[in-house]
Amino acid sequence: MSKEQFIKNDTAKPNLAILLDCPLALSEVARVMEYGAEKYDRKNWSKCDQLERYESASLRHQMSYHNSDHIDDESNLHHLAHAVCSQLFLLEMELQKKHKGETHE
Repeated sequence: MSKEQFIKNDTAKPNLAILLDCPLALSEVARVMEYGAEKYDRKNWSKCDQLERYESASLRHQMSYHNSDHIDDESNLHHLAHAVCSQLFLLEMELQKKHKGETHE
């Protein structure tokens, strides 16, 4: 291979840029996270040791959306963005535990 040829060994890495295919949804989820950071504190969610609380929160927002209520009254943000945010928190905490060698009971 010549030095003029581009080489990037990233084939086994996730293409995070694909998330940018949903810019409106990602922006709304970011707004929910900013709302929570201002209301509680940034990364306050990571201090929760009762994952069921985020499961319940996600389901409450999903149920509101299912019942044709799309905007959360308190935050004025989309219920699905709140639900996705709670799911992201759950997933992040689960993956962090896995990374540390712990398991979810």
